[in-house]
Amino acid sequence: MVWLSNRLNCLVFIGSGLSISSKSDHKDSPRWICVQWGAAEFRAWAMHESGAVMMRLRSPHGLARVALDEIDCVLTHLLEPWLLRDDTPVMISGLSHAAGEDDLFPIPAQPAHGAPVKGASGDPRISLYLLPGLRQDRPPDYLIADGAMLRGLLADHPDFDGAVCIPGQDTRWVRVRAREVIGFQSHMTGELVTLLSQSSSLATHLAEDADAGDAFIETVNAVLQRPGTLLRNLSGLRARAVLGHAAATTGHLAGSLIGADLAAARLFWVDRPVIVVGGDLMAPLYRRALAGQGCDMRLSDPDDLTLAGFRQAYAGLGCRTV
Repeated sequence: MVWLSNRLNCLVFIGSGLSISSKSDHKDSPRWICVQWGAAEFRAWAMHESGAVMMRLRSPHGLARVALDEIDCVLTHLLEPWLLRDDTPVMISGLSHAAGEDDLFPIPAQPAHGAPVKGASGDPRISLYLLPGLRQDRPPDYLIADGAMLRGLLADHPDFDGAVCIPGQDTRWVRVRAREVIGFQSHMTGELVTLLSQSSSLATHLAEDADAGDAFIETVNAVLQRPGTLLRNLSGLRARAVLGHAAATTGHLAGSLIGADLAAARLFWVDRPVIVVGGDLMAPLYRRALAGQGCDMRLSDPDDLTLAGFRQAYAGLGCRTV
């Protein structure tokens, strides 16, 4: 395995089974490219004609750091090493809002039925396709970057009737039934954990707790039972340190916020099976929190689901994948 660094501080992983050719030989160059472009991160896969992954790319240049009029330039810059032929199909999950509000499907919706939208690129090497996202009007919410992941999940679990928990900067709770998304809601849990543990008055009073320990579950249960105590609990973490009590930990902080998250999402996970999509650092904590409530829960790999969704969408273009 070889890691290379490109000009935008990306990491490119070269798989052991396939290698990318030089620009003078297109035989083993990527046949198509798929991209998951979220607010915090850009992730891409160079795909062989067979559907196998040739290379992986990861960059911190999420959409929160990119102006709308810079998207085309940044996309070309990041994918430059892979653009070895004209009209390479590039399929993106995360940009459907750039094509216009009409390209967000209102729920209830079956993600697999959403045909990719043909986009425009200023680079002749890119033939751009945007996977449509989902919108919800009551309460207002949207789901864009995880569209490919949901396609893959519903393709792999067509009979699943339950909830999907997708931790990240925002935690997404998605209710699915009969291959259809019938509702979802987003919580800023991950972002709040980061902000409070690194940039708030709490930061200097928190002891690191790598595995979150018993304090995490105890705090989840306390806040889940009485979610109205969340703000008082957070203030109490600082008070414990100032008054010389046992040190508050990052486990207490994460437990407080995830406990409030679970309380707000009761209608999604209580008495229903839940698939937690792992990958984010918060995923194991959600798994522990849900297991502590006796939830029927399983963990799924986000890359596997996302790639399955992209392959399904690419096949729908009439393109060959094996």
